[in-house]
Amino acid sequence: MKLWTEGKMYHQGYRIDMVEASSTTDYQNLWVMETFTERTAGYYGGLPLDPTVVKHAEELMEAIGRNLTEQPDRFWPCRSRSYLMELLFLIRQVYHETDFSPHLGQ
Repeated sequence: MKLWTEGKMYHQGYRIDMVEASSTTDYQNLWVMETFTERTAGYYGGLPLDPTVVKHAEELMEAIGRNLTEQPDRFWPCRSRSYLMELLFLIRQVYHETDFSPHLGQ
């Protein structure tokens, strides 16, 4: 998987600890995208989601789609970006709180 952001390409296996200390934006981008780029023995890229998280994520995606489609006022780009960031942070939070260690014998 490759990820483009601000004219730079990141690839699967590119880790936060590889980012130069002076590159705050790169660090922030990789931190929020780690869920999509990280792969370990216990994490293949799928997250277990409970129904409340699924409902909230669905509402955010619907709000993003509505704003991008209808563009109801001059603030739709900011609102869409805000909903997207909230969705990415939600996914990152689930990723951070989930135990991905292999559970043998279960």
